[in-house]
Amino acid sequence: MNRPAHTEDGESLVAPPLDEGPAPGPPWDLPLSEAPLAFLDLEMTGLDTRLHHVCELAVRRVRGGVVEGQLVSLVRPGSAVAASQEYHGLDDAMLVSAPPLGSLATEIAALLEGAVLVGHGLAADLAFLGAAAERGELAPPPRFALDTL
Repeated sequence: MNRPAHTEDGESLVAPPLDEGPAPGPPWDLPLSEAPLAFLDLEMTGLDTRLHHVCELAVRRVRGGVVEGQLVSLVRPGSAVAASQEYHGLDDAMLVSAPPLGSLATEIAALLEGAVLVGHGLAADLAFLGAAAERGELAPPPRFALDTL
């Protein structure tokens, strides 16, 4: 599913272009077969980072085709998911016993540490990770990433 790159009130989720790229050195300068890659996918309760939250998370860290670690978890968002249930199939009853995002912070950070973040339609996912960081739930997301979109 393609996610719009804006909030429900029209605010852009797309970061402005950067004047520089990632710093020279690993992981960006490594051959693809040696670079740690962290594949990310999130599901959210909506599209507005101020009102909605992550309700499912998947991160898989791969190097040279070998899975080094992964985390797949439902996430208790702290708000109802009824409006977005048709998109991701999750309902409030499924999420009531899920861990809050902040309790997964250490595991998420370990999977992302020193890796190239990869995802499809990352603008929204990065915006939600950034919002969680601003709330003190997670470390800030990586500044650079590869979007397959």
